[in-house]
Amino acid sequence: MKEEPQLFILVEAYYPLEDSIRKICKELQKIGELTIFKTWGIYDIVAEVRASRYKPKEIRERIKKMDGVRGFVLLTTSPPEKYDEKS
Repeated sequence: MKEEPQLFILVEAYYPLEDSIRKICKELQKIGELTIFKTWGIYDIVAEVRASRYKPKEIRERIKKMDGVRGFVLLTTSPPEKYDEKS
């Protein structure tokens, strides 16, 4: 089974209040198949994109248009490569 790269969205809200974060989460859910995690720290929301058909550029453009988003980062992680133990 081939592992796919994972895409995460890290969002910082202008106003890190519960209503503002809830509004951003609803907008993020419109993008598609996401798992959303609320965090405490620099980023208010972390979401994992579960479908590989979404392109980071398309997601970036949609997030730029959202109200209440101060900043965001798209983070792509690659699956670990299998190394030969003898080398």
